[in-house]
Amino acid sequence: MHFKIKAARFIPFLIAAILAVPVKGQNKKVKKTKTEKEKQVKLHVDGLACPFCAYGLEKKLKSIKGAKNFKVDLKKGEAALTVPAKNKISKEKLKDLVKEAGFKLRKIEIGKALNSKKNVKEKKSK
Repeated sequence: MHFKIKAARFIPFLIAAILAVPVKGQNKKVKKTKTEKEKQVKLHVDGLACPFCAYGLEKKLKSIKGAKNFKVDLKKGEAALTVPAKNKISKEKLKDLVKEAGFKLRKIEIGKALNSKKNVKEKKSK
């Protein structure tokens, strides 16, 4: 009799677990992710000496439409960000933003972002 009581308590949990498993053909809500093509922008900057410098530069770069993933490396004197590929940002605009933040731009590198799905697939296949 003691076994029947424990089994009776377990049955509702078993039924809930069975109902939670999706069945083939059952309508599932699939979260769609929008893949946006992005490009990585790396700026080599003179004068980055402290976190306040990095913050000032990052604040200026945030004015770029669609820019995200800001990273500043004080030791290397580099600032990196990701912008949508459709965003046509000129090197002159970048130079002006760096100058407005109080720094001198040495070099600009623009390429495909490392986190784009295409580049991830290429890395996996190698």
